[in-house]
Formats: sequence, structure tokens, C-alpha cells
Amino acid sequence: MLPHPRTAQPMQKMIYIIHFETKLAHAQHYVGFCQDGRLGERMAEHWHGKGAKILAACRQKRIHYEVVRTLSW
Repeated sequence: MLPHPRTAQPMQKMIYIIHFETKLAHAQHYVGFCQDGRLGERMAEHWHGKGAKILAACRQKRIHYEVVRTLSW
């Protein structure tokens, strides 16, 4: 684990699961990860096309998606 730049403490990590309201081809879920406490920023990145291609495809097809589970360690 990398230390946090200001505190020298290890940065927590987070896994998140996104559920698609409607299947996109064969998929109905996406699993991603980010630094803990940064999920809002990460979701904004996905929304603005700087994340997973599958979420960009959901957005193009107007498939609603939401975070349904998180796990930090």
C-alpha cells in the first residue's frame, strides 16, 4: 500500500460494484476500484468518459446504473 502524501499512513482502497438497470449485451454489473473516500470523484470521471468503456456505453444507450455495494480495506 502506498502511504498517503500528507499523513504517511497507508491509503485505504475501495472496490465498488455498479448494477445496470438493463443488461448491456451480456453484462449487468461492473466492478471497479479506487482510493477510499474518492468514490464520488471516480463516479464523476466515469460519467465524463474518463473511466470504463462499458459505463460510457451504458450512458450512450441511456441505461441507468448505480453503485450497489462497496468494500474498503
